Amino acid sequence: MRKRLVGLVKLIAVISIAIIGGSILSGAAKNDLEKLMAPVYQTMDYIKNYYYGKDKLDMNRVVDYTIDGMLRGLDDKFSHYISPKMMEEERIEMGGVYGGLGIEVAWDKDMMAVEVVAPMYGTPAWRAGIKSGDKIVEIDGQPTSEMTFLEAVNKLRGEPGSKVKIKIIRKGS
Repeated sequence: MRKRLVGLVKLIAVISIAIIGGSILSGAAKNDLEKLMAPVYQTMDYIKNYYYGKDKLDMNRVVDYTIDGMLRGLDDKFSHYISPKMMEEERIEMGGVYGGLGIEVAWDKDMMAVEVVAPMYGTPAWRAGIKSGDKIVEIDGQPTSEMTFLEAVNKLRGEPGSKVKIKIIRKGS
């Protein structure tokens, strides 16, 4: 009986140490994250309280761009933030019929341009001679550097038969 009691006390002690240690470590991780995010919080606080145009400011838009900026910092051309507004637009578009150029694209963050990964055979892009590696730098007169990746992609879509004017930069020409 005494052996069982000693074993039970040891088990409770080990579990207690594990729980206390885990909470200390998770608290340390939380503190590290809070330290990393402190400049973001301070900037948001400054904008909210001291920015001259704070009365006209859409804070949700500021937060969306903050998150978008963090994902751009990953240097991964396939990681993008989709805001709730853009997600709703995508849902609406996916429910309807739309056309496009017929290209698979990615974002070139260095050029702030839409990079053509591959044109699809038989599509308008393929017929127009668009090639892999081409950079779309302007859509209907607006530079892609002034839009997000998803805004650019949405501008490249349209009703079947509609037109879009794009400016392309091709390496070597």
